[in-house]
Amino acid sequence: MSGSAPEPAGFGEFRTASGELFARMRQVRAALARSCDPSLTLAQLHLVEELDSSGALSVGELAARAAVSSPTVTGMLTTLERNGIVDRRRSPHDQRRVEVTLTDRGRSIVREQQHRLSARQRQTFDRLSPTERRETVDTMRRLTELLGRLDPPPPPPGYGRRSSPPP
Repeated sequence: MSGSAPEPAGFGEFRTASGELFARMRQVRAALARSCDPSLTLAQLHLVEELDSSGALSVGELAARAAVSSPTVTGMLTTLERNGIVDRRRSPHDQRRVEVTLTDRGRSIVREQQHRLSARQRQTFDRLSPTERRETVDTMRRLTELLGRLDPPPPPPGYGRRSSPPP
């Protein structure tokens, strides 16, 4: 890139280390999801966790929260429903609306995944010195704050819904 400022000292290491950390975190969460249910993908786990925290949602609402298209969510929900993790039902308040909810099995998977993730976090925490613990927590909070300032705004309401039928 011509005309761009030179990279600050240490940025290459920061970029590499953050990429490695994010990749490792995805690997751990994916492995934990599979350990709770071998058919569960990380993307499906994200939907299941969203339903757990939000309650019943329409496909469009779930797609917007997951920042993926409605057809993608529909495909994942078909698999999750077949595996007994979610249910899709007409809303009792609006028969045009289909709501997605977790089954008892789905809630159980979320609890188990949370338990296993917490145990993994504790194993990591226990390996840090008291000083490293404080520094790590402070650094993670600072990075979270900075990333929050830099991230683009959330998708607009209705993201993931089709406004017209496909051509």
